[in-house]
Parts: sequence; structure tokens; C-alpha cells
Amino acid sequence: MESITGLGPADVTAILDELGLSWVNLAGRGAGAELAWQACARGFGRFQSLVVADRGHPAAPGVDGSVLDASTGPVEVPTTVLATKNLPRSVAEGSARFVYGEFRVVEVDVADVATEAEHELATEIVLRTSLW
Repeated sequence: MESITGLGPADVTAILDELGLSWVNLAGRGAGAELAWQACARGFGRFQSLVVADRGHPAAPGVDGSVLDASTGPVEVPTTVLATKNLPRSVAEGSARFVYGEFRVVEVDVADVATEAEHELATEIVLRTSLW
């Protein structure tokens, strides 16, 4: 697994520029989901959709009621949040007010999407990114 330590939203944009990708679908889980939320919030017009697992919007209250980053603005792309045992549906739904676009929550009864439900994450990415 690659580490995202030290990466910020501007780095995501720089990587996309280096790859020559101007408009992309973004997906992330755990810390990668936090970065994905932040990149989408700061990269208007750069992203087509967002799929995240295990993390709600950084400005929405988490499971313990704390807010990770109140300065993260809303995203303006269709968004899917995978609710897990670590991110209950009720908490995941709190992200809806920070999404200016179609918003879905999908419940997955697992603790770790990457090892227990990678097929579900892949399915949600396909559903969110398909133009059909």
C-alpha cells in the first residue's frame, strides 16, 4: 500500500497535471478519502465524481462529534459515501450538506472495505463513473 503522508490537495492536482489528466473521477478510503474530499473541495471543475469509504466530509462531525477540518469547503460533484462499521450511516449522512450534487450513502457491514468488501468499493466506483 502506498503512503499519502505529506500529500495535500495541491499535490493531487500536480500529479494529475503531470499525468495529463484534466477531468477525473476520484476515489479514496481512510486517509485517502480525507484527501479526496479536500482535493474535490479545492479543485472545482477538475473532478467528475467522488467515491469515499470510511470517512465523511472533513467539516462534518465524525463519530465522536468532532470536526476534522472545518475549513474544507463543499464539493460540487456527484458523491457516494460507503458507510461501514467505522463510519455509521447516520454519521455518513452528515456529509450530505457539504455536497452540492447528487449524494448517496451505501451501507457495507464491514470494518475495513479494502480487505472485506473491495468488490463493493469497486462496484460503487463503476456505478458512479459510468455515463449510462
